[in-house]
Amino acid sequence: MFDIVVSSAPATPFAHRVAAALREARMRVVTCEIAPNRPPPDALRVDAAVACAQSPAALLDIARSLRAVLDGPPPVIGVSSSRAIFAMAELSGALADDVPSSVIAAQVQRLAAQAERQRSRVILRGELDDVGLDGLLASLASRSRTCFIRVRAGALRAEVTVDAGRPIHARADGVRPSEHWTDALASLGAWQGASFEVIASEAGGAQRGERESQRPPAFPVDDAADVALAAAVVNACAAYARAWLGPPMTSRLLASSWITAREHHSALDAFAISGDALVSVAQIDRARSAIPQAVAAWIVAFFDAAGEKVPSRFQRRRIREVLGGLTRLVEQVGWASVLFEGVER
Repeated sequence: MFDIVVSSAPATPFAHRVAAALREARMRVVTCEIAPNRPPPDALRVDAAVACAQSPAALLDIARSLRAVLDGPPPVIGVSSSRAIFAMAELSGALADDVPSSVIAAQVQRLAAQAERQRSRVILRGELDDVGLDGLLASLASRSRTCFIRVRAGALRAEVTVDAGRPIHARADGVRPSEHWTDALASLGAWQGASFEVIASEAGGAQRGERESQRPPAFPVDDAADVALAAAVVNACAAYARAWLGPPMTSRLLASSWITAREHHSALDAFAISGDALVSVAQIDRARSAIPQAVAAWIVAFFDAAGEKVPSRFQRRRIREVLGGLTRLVEQVGWASVLFEGVER
């Protein structure tokens, strides 16, 4: 099912027919009127948008507003009684207002499907109750995924934007756009029977190269797999914290908890913390002696410090949930008895 925004200038007589045609073709449609100098409302990232207006000037204003406010932006199809719209660069397609409804629906479906294939691919589907939002975010953080998470629960829709493993934006039905995006993220915890899709999104070459230069150095699996896993565990916890506290606060709490844990575990000197709260390993051999006791002490101290800021989200018993898919690896290498000791009581 495609999500479509249909926007029209006031008093456009055929806008209702266009929206009805798309709904009949089983598309989810959000409609809104756009008056002069008033942009469309903040909306979820959609698969396509349809601009309806009688005059070319009004249609051009709508198309530009849609492209400015919607994520992507999605392809914009214009519907008008004027044939001048066929020359507009802002439009991915154009139709006359008197074409059959089936033609309108087919054109919108074709462009929406084409845009989705070019833009992204679904890499994971599941039930949110089974994995938990926190566990899903932690798993994506451990892999530094850049993606969108689409969540659906009945008629409710939401989307979370994840960049290099870090949530940077969220939108959800029922949460006003004027609220902070973390409120939309938090609201998903109350959705019952929600399903999700993780849709991979390739960033531009310059952005991807910039992120790669900021990441901790990778180590060969056959040389320091245990050290790499330890860093991934701490970074998963940090990624979870960034979603609720932001990078600056997360970085400060990582540093303060590192100091606390280091008083009893000097081997933590082997780890370094960047300004955007990414943990890297500076000394592989020394880091090995910090595993798992010192790393476990650091994580517990970090959660205790974060719990003073947001108590409901940073209880020790949440550590297992936050690690998500990393939990199985932790159990396989025998760290679970140390890492989770006492935190779930």
